[in-house]
Order: sequence, then structure tokens, then C-alpha cells
Amino acid sequence: MMTCNQLFIDRVKREWRYQISVWRTAVDWTVALYVVLPIVTVFLYFYISLWQTIPAWMGILPADAVIPVLLLFFVSGNLRLFIQEGDLLVFLSRPEWFSAIRKRGLLYSMGVHFLGTLLFVILLMPFLLYHFELGPIHAAAFIIFASMSKFLFLFVGEWLEIRRYSLWKKGPVYAVMFAVFFAVIHLSLNAFVWMTMFTLAGGMALPGMFQWRSHLHAFSYDQQLERRHRTKYSSLILGVAGMKTSSAETIRKSPLIFPKSGRLFRNRNPYNGLAEAFIKSQVRNGKKLFYLAQILGITLYAAIVVPPGLTGLMLVAGLGMWIYMIHTYWRSFLQSSTIRLFPFLPSDRKRAWNRAIMIATLPAAVTLALVWAGFIL
Repeated sequence: MMTCNQLFIDRVKREWRYQISVWRTAVDWTVALYVVLPIVTVFLYFYISLWQTIPAWMGILPADAVIPVLLLFFVSGNLRLFIQEGDLLVFLSRPEWFSAIRKRGLLYSMGVHFLGTLLFVILLMPFLLYHFELGPIHAAAFIIFASMSKFLFLFVGEWLEIRRYSLWKKGPVYAVMFAVFFAVIHLSLNAFVWMTMFTLAGGMALPGMFQWRSHLHAFSYDQQLERRHRTKYSSLILGVAGMKTSSAETIRKSPLIFPKSGRLFRNRNPYNGLAEAFIKSQVRNGKKLFYLAQILGITLYAAIVVPPGLTGLMLVAGLGMWIYMIHTYWRSFLQSSTIRLFPFLPSDRKRAWNRAIMIATLPAAVTLALVWAGFIL
């Protein structure tokens, strides 16, 4: 008879086999040989050169430029629980297995994230050693501190997801956490005593969060979240290939923007209607607005920290990324079941895209142009 440990190990093995099969469909031997291998080789050569010779651009960057990079890394990722749809019936005679599987899933996720944090901090180590002159003990302690911070962000993210907070409610929470951890990371990198204090404080809070999540009875939410995390890479590959995956969309009864659905264009024709529907559907989607805001924020930050000669290049690259995201949203919009009901001509779709991209790019173009003018003046 299978024990709880054997069941969990079997699910982890199935998970790895599934993820490997997903990536093998996208990265065959030709892609690995002619694309992945050259990129990895060039990156390793560049990284090894950082340990041998400090480049001039590293001295130009401010020391605190690494902190937003760490914060973005902390907020990424998720916790896996390995709860499946049939567990409600399978564990009917063993209800204690629910919390047991959750605990093992949390420990597995924390172990994976620890290894990821270790690798990420090692990649940043040349920059950290140059600006903060970390000793061996300080550097090792910072890895533990970074892992603890990563775990805290993950559990807070779980709490926000369980309470089903929208992005507009999550934003202030993460903004406060970013502000607090910006100061915490700054103090920790400059003083070993502060790092020790913050690590101990996080270590005291972490067991309580672990017990809360492992004993939380939210089976429906757990299995839905597990299915979404398990298929995120396959959904990403299908999205890049231009295929739309089915997903539940939240419908707002009273949209924040365009609540009365007024007309954007005076002339009523198919391509104006299509462009108007696209613009309104995007500005009413909080997740997509949040992603665009992230692109704009990262672009502005990069334009500030890079040398003056590269500011214009960063702004142009950010605008290009903005346009690419808008084009991705446009392809997904055309694949939606509602739009496919209407037989738009290819010429109407092209004219609608020209109008939509001009309006959708205007906020980013104006913002980046003002920033560029500020740098020139």
C-alpha cells in the first residue's frame, strides 16, 4: 500500500517528466545546438570575465541599483502544494494526508526556491563584492537573508491570492513591502548586524506562515492553483506560438475606465468598431495594465541608472517592448470567441490595428519623450 511519502515522491517525478516533455516540444536538438548553446556559452564567458576584470560600466552604476532587481526576483515564483482534483475522494479515509501533502509541497517549493536564490545571488555576486565589499561570511549570510525574504514574499503572495485581492488591492501591499524591503536590503548589505537581525526576525515569522498555509482548508482553491502553476509553461509556449488557451476572465459590472462605454471615434465603421473594442477591453483589464506599468517602470529605472550615452537606447528598447506587448494582446483579442463571431475583413483588421496601436502607444511614447527631454535639458 502506498504511503504519503511515496505518493508525494511519485507526484514530483510525474511533474518533472511533464515539464521536461513540455520544454522538449519547444527546444529540440536544432534549437538547443544553434540557439541555446551559443547563448549559454557567451553568457558564461561574460560572467567569468566579470570575476577577472571589473568593467567600467559597473563603477558607473549606483550601488543600490541591484536592490530593485532583487525585489523583482523576490516577488516572482509560487508555492506548489501538489493537490490534485481526485484527492477529495482518495483522501476520504485519510483526511490527515491533505495537510501532509501540503507540508511536503511547501518544503519542496522552499527547497527549489532556495536553490534558485542561491544561483541568482551568485550571478549578482561580482556586483555585490565590488560595491559593498562583502566578506565570505557576509556573502553567505546574504544568501540566507535573500532566501528568507523570498519565502516571505511567496507566503504574502499566497495570502493575497487566497483572499482574491485584485491587482489594484495587491498593488498598495506590494508597494509597502517594496519600500520596507528596499531599506532592509540596503541596511543588510552595508552592515552585517542589521542582516543578522532581519534574518532572525524573518525566521521567527516563517514557521507561523508555514503552519497557516499547510493547515488551511481550501481544497477547491488549492487544486485550481496547482493546475494553473503546472500548466504555466505550456500556456506560455502556446501563447508565443499564437494559440490562445482558455482562461476565465473577470467581468466588471462597472468598469473603472469608460464606464458608460462612450464612443471613441465619430465615424462608425467596422475597423473603428474593432479598434474601439480592443482599446476598451485592454484598459478594463487590470492584469494587462499592470504588466504595461511594469514595463514602463523598468524602462524608466534602466534609463536612470545606465550611463548617459545609453539612456536613449534604453527608452527606445522600452517603447519597443511596450509595442510588442500591445501586439501580443491584439493577437489574443482577435482569437477571443466574441470577436471570432464577426467576419471582419483582413483590410478592416489591418486598419483597426493601425488605429489601436497609435492610441495604445501614446501614453508610453509621451512619458518616455518627456523623460528624454528632461535628460537633454
